[in-house]
Amino acid sequence: MAPGTPVVTPVNLTIPLPANDRLLWLVADKGVTADAAGKVSAWASQSGGVKVIQPDAARRPTLVAKAVSGKPAIRFANSFLANLDLGAQGDAFIGPLTVYAVFTDANSAARGTVVMAMVPNGNPWAADQGFAIANNIAENTQVTQGVLLKTAPGPSVAKRLQKLMIGENDQPGSGFGFTGDVAELLVYKGLSALNQERVRLYLENKYGISRHTTLVNGDFEEPVAKGGFQYAPCPGTTHSRGAQGWFFASLAALQANGSGWSDATAPSGKQTSVLQGSAGRLGSISQMVHLAAGTYTMSCKAARGKGQIQPLKFTVDQIQIGSLLTPAGATFQPLTTARFTVTDGLHLVRLEATDGTGDKSTLLDEVILQPVNAAKSP
Repeated sequence: MAPGTPVVTPVNLTIPLPANDRLLWLVADKGVTADAAGKVSAWASQSGGVKVIQPDAARRPTLVAKAVSGKPAIRFANSFLANLDLGAQGDAFIGPLTVYAVFTDANSAARGTVVMAMVPNGNPWAADQGFAIANNIAENTQVTQGVLLKTAPGPSVAKRLQKLMIGENDQPGSGFGFTGDVAELLVYKGLSALNQERVRLYLENKYGISRHTTLVNGDFEEPVAKGGFQYAPCPGTTHSRGAQGWFFASLAALQANGSGWSDATAPSGKQTSVLQGSAGRLGSISQMVHLAAGTYTMSCKAARGKGQIQPLKFTVDQIQIGSLLTPAGATFQPLTTARFTVTDGLHLVRLEATDGTGDKSTLLDEVILQPVNAAKSP
């Protein structure tokens, strides 16, 4: 190992979930009231005191002991749980929210509501009137087993929530019921970008999701950016980050050639990522990867946004590697980090904008982790 090469140990994924401002925590191994046949009449949140119920025995879901990655889940099929009048508990949900769901979808061809909440006479898909996560919806969600996130910017509810539905929308029988297994639901208020990642990584580790052994989608060709430019693109279609790999936070985006963000053409494919800083907000992309013990570098190709300089910070498990990375100009040029050494295990790789003044961006493509073959001692 070269002198001064940092040694990075695996990220600690056994830390507790952030407890502050956790408004809802429904987890299938706690707070479930079920009969001998497993039919669920109530599911109580482990935070906030909220409970969803189903008094109609014919519409009750089923508790399954080993459903999602061998862990308990509530199985929905023509069934749902609800709290139709949250009362004063609904006041807690006023403000910016981050919503997570862990589920397995049994019918990805159909649109089904995993979870939704809304103000009186509201629209849960409107960011100030509630929140919703459904399968088969591309925007900020994904189908099949995985961690679903609704973040960046996420909903910011303007007044008291009234209804909370699990497995169905606010009009049962309208054709938008969910068919599949729900293992865990979390809603936080005012969660920082760092804690958003902590929760996501906790869930990925708990349910064995997204165990890549190398960075995937380093050329950012998936998913296709809507309209040629898209903030917070869909994290995946098969699990929390799927083939797409990256988690986009805050002012991070995908852009296609000709989007107007830059005159530079993507060196690989038709798309690049964009890391923007503006008004104190900093875009970042991150990915969990299982690395073998050894020494690595990260290389990429980067270009400035039009007339802008946005230095990037590269970290592994929140440890900065080397100095900031600054593109030389408006055309894509290669950049390589200093060496870093990791022990065997899961590691969080992250690239982040560092200048939140003005409006400055860097475009990234061809992001690669490269093992370093150290010269043998004589």
